[in-house]
Amino acid sequence: MAVNTLLPDKIETLGSSAVRGFRLLLAFGSNLGNKEEHVQEGLKYLQSRATTLQMSSWLYTKPWVNPAYPAAQYHQDYLNFIIEIATQIDPYQFYQTVIVPIENIRGHSRIAKWEPRGLDIDILYAALNDAVSIEDCTPFIFSRDEFFIPHTAFFDRDFWRELLEEELNLKKLYRIARNATYQDPSQENSVFRHA
Repeated sequence: MAVNTLLPDKIETLGSSAVRGFRLLLAFGSNLGNKEEHVQEGLKYLQSRATTLQMSSWLYTKPWVNPAYPAAQYHQDYLNFIIEIATQIDPYQFYQTVIVPIENIRGHSRIAKWEPRGLDIDILYAALNDAVSIEDCTPFIFSRDEFFIPHTAFFDRDFWRELLEEELNLKKLYRIARNATYQDPSQENSVFRHA
């Protein structure tokens, strides 16, 4: 399977004329305030800008605690689900023009990592929309600053894998994402992989 590693200066060359759009796997989460309302409003906003292909059930999970942020132990449980969408907007632009605005409206602190959030939407994985199943589509591997596709925490949350494999029947995706190689566009000849 061909892997499409795109650098920021090359991403603009991909458009609807080059491919039939993109497929994205998004992880929704909320652990602040009216969680159901936050994710429902985020989902409504998202569905007005992309086509929903499939969605997992919604589940509650304990917050991920990072030793660097001990206050995370006081977070409320997260409401989570995963959705697969199709869009004509490239994944980085989709993040900037669709995800960030709705996160900001619903309450997403950008002051520090792992703060409680009204809405958090992560792009777990992306691919060119060039096959029937996202697992058979050409992977879209991308990095810019602190933004990575596949998401760098893809392998840290077991419930994501469970939702992907058991509910969305994407059994090969974990292995495909594990083999992703990123190139840091800010440093020549810099390549790194998931461990």
